[in-house]
Amino acid sequence: MGTVMLKEISPSGDQVGPRGFAFLNGELFFNAHNGSSVGQNGEELWKTDGTTVGTVMVKDIQSGIASSGPEEFVVIGSTLFFSADDGVNGSELWMSDGTTAGTQLAIDLYPGLGGSEPSNLGILDATLLFDAFPGGSGFSLFTSDGTSGGTAAIETYSGTTDQSAPAYLTAVDGSLFFVADDGVHGKELWKADMTGGGAELVKDIRPGAANSSISQLISFQGRLFFGANDGVNGQELWATDGTELGTLMLKDIHAIGSSVPANFTVAGDTLFFSASDVDHSSELWKTDGTTTGTMLVKDIRPDGSSGSSEFFAADGILYLRASDGVNGLQLWRSDGTDQGTFKVMDVNDSATANNPRNISTLGGLVFMSAHEAETGLELWVHDPVLGTLKMLKDISPGPASSNPDNFTAIDGTLYFEAYDGTNGNELWRTDGTQSGTQMVKDIQPGSGGSSPDKLIAAGNRLFFTAIDGTNGKEIWTSDGTEIGTFMVRNVGPGAAGASPFDLVAIGRQVYFTADDGTHGYELWRTDGTQSGTTLVHDLIPGSGNGCPYGQVRIGGSLYCVATMDESDYELYVLEGPGFFQPGGLTHTGMAFQLIVEGVNGQSMQVEASNDFSMWDSIGNGAVVKGVYSPSDTNVDMVPNRFYRALLSE
Repeated sequence: MGTVMLKEISPSGDQVGPRGFAFLNGELFFNAHNGSSVGQNGEELWKTDGTTVGTVMVKDIQSGIASSGPEEFVVIGSTLFFSADDGVNGSELWMSDGTTAGTQLAIDLYPGLGGSEPSNLGILDATLLFDAFPGGSGFSLFTSDGTSGGTAAIETYSGTTDQSAPAYLTAVDGSLFFVADDGVHGKELWKADMTGGGAELVKDIRPGAANSSISQLISFQGRLFFGANDGVNGQELWATDGTELGTLMLKDIHAIGSSVPANFTVAGDTLFFSASDVDHSSELWKTDGTTTGTMLVKDIRPDGSSGSSEFFAADGILYLRASDGVNGLQLWRSDGTDQGTFKVMDVNDSATANNPRNISTLGGLVFMSAHEAETGLELWVHDPVLGTLKMLKDISPGPASSNPDNFTAIDGTLYFEAYDGTNGNELWRTDGTQSGTQMVKDIQPGSGGSSPDKLIAAGNRLFFTAIDGTNGKEIWTSDGTEIGTFMVRNVGPGAAGASPFDLVAIGRQVYFTADDGTHGYELWRTDGTQSGTTLVHDLIPGSGNGCPYGQVRIGGSLYCVATMDESDYELYVLEGPGFFQPGGLTHTGMAFQLIVEGVNGQSMQVEASNDFSMWDSIGNGAVVKGVYSPSDTNVDMVPNRFYRALLSE
């Protein structure tokens, strides 16, 4: 059939084309403008089933030639949410089931013609999130199920400091845990609950200004598990349900010192980790989330530490690298029992994988890089069903090593970086067979190598960073073929490149931090096309570095740590196209309000019990500061500027 025009919606051809596409129940919904003459409807909600006759306007929300301007389409279940202006209630939240009768105003947050201007619609664990201005209350982040009773503003949270530099961002059932220093309690555990609970210090585990050395955060059975030092029992295993009372040391594993739990990995209904106690050096441990269920799995090396590391879970089984003190570091597996924890050997010739690393899985097979004197460090594969363990391919022939690394599985293919002795470090792929193990593309021709790194799957495509020898380090994508492997965009022109890092996938898009040579290190996103690779937000206008890092995804939201002044790092959230702090910041008598982007005709209200200062970024890196009294609580905002308030001490 080829590419054809499905329907000429605007016969005059002078209107904005269809935009804002979203799928619902097998139909494509979009915004379209069919003209501004008598008998036409302006910009309204349309849908199509892929046929000309099935391409129709869903509803003329603002009757007549005026436009309702529907946008910000988000689908949750069988409902389409969007913003629109019916000419009576202003721009508000609407919802549709795809029928005319089922397309209606969801909630009128700001009664009257003004409208609450909902924007940045997004999804967090099947709940709708959006920004709005509900009358004089200023900018707020809302959650909604589409009903008045089910719509509420998320509270501005107190906690963390502007110098807290949140770290170890970890999602647990809709809540975001992180480690931060508020200048009073030291580096402790914090929680941001985007369902309305704000953000708060979970517990001052080591009372006072000392740090509790929190590490190894992991989600398990609806709770957060981590290592921490309360100043009395040493570094031990802790767990929290997000409350102070529910935050406790799970077990004092080492009664007279620190057990130093590490390598946390969930396999089935068990959390495995390495730890030491009074009688054993670092060995394999497990927990079911209870004190009695926290125990040593096996003393792999009775005369010392087994060096257990490289934990990887596949089909409820834990694979790891360990040494029994006789044969060196080799591949082991464990089902959580002493008897079920043993060294993996080939069923035919008792071959073992020496010093395995980068353990990964694909289609029931376990892959790794392992070493032999005759072949060097190469790609190996273990079939748990057949009991085989063998080198899959000697990519760099002879004793030289190909050093397979960065294993990432997508749709029956395992991608990795390797060196074949001729082409340098390049992108490779395998389907688990020797013939199906091959280089995808020689991105930087010759022996130099493109050094593919930070491999990540988004949809059915692979994204990674690489250097082609001309453009420096940039974002690349691949579908597994040579022709389908290309640089998505030359973000940082020249040999320096954009140096992207912290890649995170949300749906079919990848977010990353990069420097285009103009805006400094800021947050970018790509859908794998040149036009779809764009700057998300320039937190510090000009060449300053907003430098977002530590990106973590919760539902459809992206959280990260960033700065607006290159010194004070704070927690930010990206909802749809908007990038802002999810709440206020409070410490030592000071209170930061939301950082808000200015919009025409809007003002920001600052709750102030004392004089307060306003920072206004004017778009060229400079910041204007003004001092206001508590009576001057409404600040008129200018488009494309950022504002934040600080109470005087």
